[in-house]
Order: sequence, then structure tokens, then C-alpha cells
Amino acid sequence: MNNNSFKEEESLLKELCDPLVFNDLKDFFDEYIVEDRDFIEKVFLYGNVPRRMLNSIRRLVTLANDMEKIRKGKDSLKVFFYVVCIESLYIIKDPKTTMNKDEMVRDFFKNYISLEDKALIKRTVHKKRENEIHKEKKIDFLGTNKEIEVLEDKLELTQFAQILIDCRNTFVHEGIYWGFSFAKDSPVDVPVDLQSIRYMKRTDKYYQVELTYEQFRRICINGFIRLVQEYFDSLIKGF
Repeated sequence: MNNNSFKEEESLLKELCDPLVFNDLKDFFDEYIVEDRDFIEKVFLYGNVPRRMLNSIRRLVTLANDMEKIRKGKDSLKVFFYVVCIESLYIIKDPKTTMNKDEMVRDFFKNYISLEDKALIKRTVHKKRENEIHKEKKIDFLGTNKEIEVLEDKLELTQFAQILIDCRNTFVHEGIYWGFSFAKDSPVDVPVDLQSIRYMKRTDKYYQVELTYEQFRRICINGFIRLVQEYFDSLIKGF
């Protein structure tokens, strides 16, 4: 499709679609879609399913952002809407999918997150045991001899996905929307077993989280776009 014909179809598209919806989507995705600037227009021209996927992303990420106004600092509520977004995208693109909801989240982080972002997650979320932290003396970059925590256990992506699944489940089934936090000015410790919050149990197993909400949001939205693009590419091959 050449640029002239595409512009003509874009003009027709704006006549057929609610311009507010169309423009809202373009504004929302503008900072994330940099390689294919006409992607939103193409999606609108090629059927209802990818359009619904984009609308779902915008609605649910916006709701997640709004949680900071409704329950400031309760990041589990934000995570909930991202997990719901993953589930909705998988079901919209394949209503007959045999995946359960936990499998959808694991599959998303395995197949739609870039290698760079996977590395970022592994660098910024560590598993540690409060009573088993190995400490050793090291010389830091200022030449100071100081005690530094050495975190023994590296996080796997499946474990990170499980953190998000647990956030969703403890909120949906128990009404608990605290216990998980993204980093702000400094790293935060999050219990490995979020059920320990429900039963008020003492735990000595934590994740140390240095990942910020802004980083998490960018990682997820880029992954959502990859998922939609993959579905869209498979769709247009059938035309």
C-alpha cells in the first residue's frame, strides 16, 4: 500500500470511526510506536479484533495509572490491571484458547518481552533471604571499604510472572491490594509469599525490587504492542 492510497483510506477511516477514539489511541501509543508510525491506522483498517486489542490496552493501562490517585502507593492494584490486560489480549485474539490465565502471563513474559527488558527485570528484582544474606567486604568506587549485601538468588522470568499472578489472585480472591511495591526513591522488599500477608505470618524470604512503575509500564506496553503486531501480521497474510 503506497502512501497516497494509505492517506485516502485514513481519511475514510476517520469518517467511519469515532475520531475521539481514533485520536486517543494515536496519542496514547505515540511514544511507544516509533518504527511504524502508521500502525494504528493500519490496525483500524484491517478488522475489529486488533482494534479491540488496542482499545483494551489503552483502557486498562489508563486504569492502572489512575490507581495512584485512588489508592496512592498501592502498586498491587496497578499490577492487577496489567495482568487483566494480558488475559484480555490473549482471549480477544483467540477466544478458544486452552491456556489458563496463569499460563497467559508466563507466556507473555517469555515471548513478548524484549531481551533487553528481560535483562532489566533480572537486574532490578532480586530474591533474597533476610537471615541468609552473605555479606563481604569490598572496595567501592570511592575507595571506601564497606559492607555490601551479596544477593545469592537470581530471579527467573517465570518467578517474576508469578509475583504478578500472586498480586492479581490475592486482590481478586482475598481483597488484599498491598504487599507489593515498585521502587521509588530506594529499593523495597516484597514478601516472596504474598499469602503471608493474609495470615500475618512472619517471613524471612523477600524480593528486593529496584524496578520502578515507569519501567514496568514501558516494558509491558512494548510487549503488548509486540503481541498485537504479531496477531496483525498473521491477519494481513490472510488477505
